[in-house]
Amino acid sequence: MKKAAGFTLLEIIIVIGLLSVVFFIGFSMVTSVQKTLTRQSAKTFEQILRAASERARQGDAGTAWGVYIPYNEVSRRTNQAVVFSGSSYVTRDPSLDIVYPVSSYLIFTSFKNNPASDGNDHEVVFDYLTGQMAAAGSLTLTFFEESLLISFSITGLPVSDPL
Repeated sequence: MKKAAGFTLLEIIIVIGLLSVVFFIGFSMVTSVQKTLTRQSAKTFEQILRAASERARQGDAGTAWGVYIPYNEVSRRTNQAVVFSGSSYVTRDPSLDIVYPVSSYLIFTSFKNNPASDGNDHEVVFDYLTGQMAAAGSLTLTFFEESLLISFSITGLPVSDPL
């Protein structure tokens, strides 16, 4: 007697169960990686803001220091952030610019800096020797559907918080 070729119902259920477990573990790992990358991106920006604040406090080049984020108004993305010397990005000394690369997947969901320096909401400026700002502000970053808020008080110290 010839045995019929094929799979039994039990074998199919076991395979579907195993695949479900593998997909669940994979999805959990991807989600964890996305959260980690978002936090790292926020920490990178926090460090960029701190670098400008510290340069202003130390009196480097005898001027205020700031961070300019040249993000696209439509896509809200950029590939760099510029730490500059001067009271605004427009009046800066370009020879002192420090350009930091930024992930092009990072989205600048909102950037609030009141009052905006010279009408420009793409920059944050820290006062010469004090490192303080004219007003508090915040920057919301989104990376792979995960958002983080970086707040900066008038003292010029940025702090990141998950949303």
